[in-house]
Amino acid sequence: FLEALPRAVAKLAFVVLSATGKSFDAVPGARCHVSDRVSEVPCVQVELTALCGRTVHTVSVLHRSVAGWEVSADDAVDDGGLFAELQMLVRTGK
Repeated sequence: FLEALPRAVAKLAFVVLSATGKSFDAVPGARCHVSDRVSEVPCVQVELTALCGRTVHTVSVLHRSVAGWEVSADDAVDDGGLFAELQMLVRTGK
């Protein structure tokens, strides 16, 4: 699917957000992974239960480079308030 993105897209973040507002450590077995689309081999795996008190987490970020797309785990993302907006939408059921 990355080939379909416009060239202007240089970064893509994969984010997990608690739909109930419960922190991830309160959800037994909570996990997330990002896998290679062809091989289905996980590139990044996160045990969400280890994220005490957290309700949102950036799992990984893809960066477009000259060589192609590169994946990094737990990259800091300047969300510009997006996470707060997503959490508000979840809380209000929208």
